[in-house]
Amino acid sequence: MRDLLAGLPPKDFDIVTDATPQEVKKRIRNAYIIGKRFRLVLVHRFQKKYEVATFRREASPEDLANEDIISKDNVFGKPEEDAHRRDFTVNGIFYDCVNNEVIDFVDGIHDLEDGYLKMIGDPVTRLEEDPIRILRAIRLSQKLSLRIEPELRQAIVEKADCLKTSALPRRREDFLKILRLNNPALALLEAYDLGVLKAIFPTLHELFDNQKATEIFLYYFSFKKQVLDENEEPEPTEEYAFFLYCFFKAMQVERPMESYFNDNSMYKDFMRNEISLFKAEGDWIRKLYQFIDRLTQLDIDKVKRKTKTHYQQSRHLPVALHYCKMDYLLSPDKIHFWLKD
Repeated sequence: MRDLLAGLPPKDFDIVTDATPQEVKKRIRNAYIIGKRFRLVLVHRFQKKYEVATFRREASPEDLANEDIISKDNVFGKPEEDAHRRDFTVNGIFYDCVNNEVIDFVDGIHDLEDGYLKMIGDPVTRLEEDPIRILRAIRLSQKLSLRIEPELRQAIVEKADCLKTSALPRRREDFLKILRLNNPALALLEAYDLGVLKAIFPTLHELFDNQKATEIFLYYFSFKKQVLDENEEPEPTEEYAFFLYCFFKAMQVERPMESYFNDNSMYKDFMRNEISLFKAEGDWIRKLYQFIDRLTQLDIDKVKRKTKTHYQQSRHLPVALHYCKMDYLLSPDKIHFWLKD
């Protein structure tokens, strides 16, 4: 509902009901209860899957003492109680498809119209509960073109260090969501201004401390839509490959790019423990950078038909050519050579 009200095409819809997971499973065929910490019902319809949640409320001491309650996140409640559990007011807006009406218990519509991203409840308390909300606030403010409300903004500055205690896989998930924004660079700059990069991405913070490096990074990042297919959602590996290409160019380290993925690389900790790059992803990106180097070194007049076919069958070729176009590594006639049969 939030994206529709903001004039954006929603990628999916969150389905929520007052029926318990057991009741949903009983009434709907091809439905399965999933999750332990947060129980949902997964419903299969043709080739699609839908997650159906039940309205929740804050757990009381009596609830937590109940042995049948597996998690405090599985205490069911009313729509209004559920809305007040959510993080930002724009995420507390519901649409009743039966009565065809918008339900807003938290003034989310008002905040959308005013152009502010506002926290439900006390910002400091809510960020301490879940520091990942800091990354979410930065991402949503950029996605929805909202200003972060001053009280929330100050809370982010004060509590940025709390992100160090958050789980790395969760930080990775939200970092990737930031990279998938239409203009991720603006979100990263906002994170720098708020001290978030310094807390969890110190290497990236160091880059933005340098004006020249920042300008180079932003220049390359402006080609994102040309390099990555904007009609499809790129895989995480492709997102990371582009981000790291821009990063390495900005750092201006005079070495072959694939060498950055060696075990003794000066960026090993950055890739593994800051942005949470998986080893398999690093291997794929290293091979991509090697492929780009080979393309730039080949003399197409001496390339045999068998070699050309071998290169054209590589899954790295289409991606590598996008980088070559962006960085003017190959002339148009050489790019055409690899594209034609």
